[in-house]
Amino acid sequence: MTLVERAAKQFETHPDLRVLFFFDPGEKQRPEVEGWDHESIRCVVGNGARFRLRYHLEQELGEEKVFLYLPEKRPTDWERDPLADLWFANRELRIDREGEFMDEYQLPARYRDLVQEFFGGELEHENRQRFLSSILQPDRFEEESRPSITFGSRASRKRISFWPRF
Repeated sequence: MTLVERAAKQFETHPDLRVLFFFDPGEKQRPEVEGWDHESIRCVVGNGARFRLRYHLEQELGEEKVFLYLPEKRPTDWERDPLADLWFANRELRIDREGEFMDEYQLPARYRDLVQEFFGGELEHENRQRFLSSILQPDRFEEESRPSITFGSRASRKRISFWPRF
């Protein structure tokens, strides 16, 4: 699936989405961004001038759907970043395995660390995903106060804990 197709899918799945963030520190996707061709999604390349970029997104582009390509690492601390509220109010496209998994189950970004912890062998298998499908929902997926479900061979058991919220 191309980057344009993935972005379009995000905007179709989330009709209220206005800005889709995409961080690409190695600029691996830059050629696809430079050839961006979608009639209803505008591609904007960030250049580091955050306040100008924020003004451009909010005032000049108004209600347009925007794919925001940022050729940099994702910030670890959003506290003083002018784009923080836009990032929190919208979505971020991640094209790694964990990101695609989270998109499939529409899990919020705050659970990424938990998904990464168990993805490398526990959550990546379809039979386990089917088994956990009733729990892998955004309104039921919780990190705190949960019993454990153990998967894996006897030699390398891992515990994964989920609990549906009632």
